[in-house]
Amino acid sequence: MGPWVLGFLLLTAGPLLAAVYLSFTDFNLLGTPTFIGGENYVRMFTEDPRFYKSLAVTATYVLVSVPL
Repeated sequence: MGPWVLGFLLLTAGPLLAAVYLSFTDFNLLGTPTFIGGENYVRMFTEDPRFYKSLAVTATYVLVSVPL
């Protein structure tokens, strides 16, 4: 295995997979993660008004700052 592949797995793929796993859990730093499935995503799309506001701000930023 080449050094690039090893670096990619340790520095990119590993943290990405850990983030995906933790997004499906109820996690705090003092306890162990509890698997809750897609409940975090359901709550994000249905109950969190900040999600759509931040989505609009991000879209505006991309449209203004990326040269067309």
